[in-house]
Amino acid sequence: MGIKSRLLRRYRDTRLEGPLPSWAAAQSRSSGYNDPAILSRVLEAAMSVKRGEAAFERDSVAKESPEIQWQIIGAVGVARALEEPFTVLDFGGSLGSLYFQHREILRIMNLKSWTVVEQAHYVAAGQEFLSDGTLGFQANIENVPSDEPATLAIFSSVLHYLEDYLSPLRHVLNNQTPIVCIDRTFLTSSKDALVFMQIVPPNIYTASYPCWLIPETEILGLFSEAGYTVVANYVNDPFPAVNARGGTFGGFIAVSDECLSPDVTGRA
Repeated sequence: MGIKSRLLRRYRDTRLEGPLPSWAAAQSRSSGYNDPAILSRVLEAAMSVKRGEAAFERDSVAKESPEIQWQIIGAVGVARALEEPFTVLDFGGSLGSLYFQHREILRIMNLKSWTVVEQAHYVAAGQEFLSDGTLGFQANIENVPSDEPATLAIFSSVLHYLEDYLSPLRHVLNNQTPIVCIDRTFLTSSKDALVFMQIVPPNIYTASYPCWLIPETEILGLFSEAGYTVVANYVNDPFPAVNARGGTFGGFIAVSDECLSPDVTGRA
């Protein structure tokens, strides 16, 4: 079975219930992320990757074959072009899923540090078992060392799971992080955000949690107000449950106008 077929099968089994009247309503019906069994499965899969027994981990599943997310590598390439060595802030990056998924490429790209911002229990596990001198973990975006500002901030499959999904994005934009990549995100062309309960396929783990379909215009407006130019707007993969609600599973790469010439931004 090919990579695309496996992705379609996994996403096809994911369900969305709603739209619901509020985040609180979705949260009251959901099991949430705090079940220790979820972290246990993620850690087990991540350790198999670290030992070289699997290529990478995603959503607690150890993958045998490499899969490159070219949008992520594109953003990393822009970061390297702007600054060497460069640093990455990976918000909601689990136990370093993207780092390990692309570590063979990252080894030749003069990466200085890759910092994952996650929930405290993930940070504790990451620091104990997976930190390696380049990969590090922090429990709060404000705790990332100010003497090592990120060249690239990545939000991969995370913003739509946050009640206040714009807060961490505003933080990196206010800090004028040169490059911002929003990846694998539930988006909608509607002007209003829509809230659902996502039900995870039992072959991954038994869980449900609130999620948004985030208006694209809201994110694009925030980029524009902060002085960023969107250089890529893309769809990652078909996601039937999201597509059925009129949404897309995709993202953006945006670059601070301070890093771009006027002929790119259209601004004098």
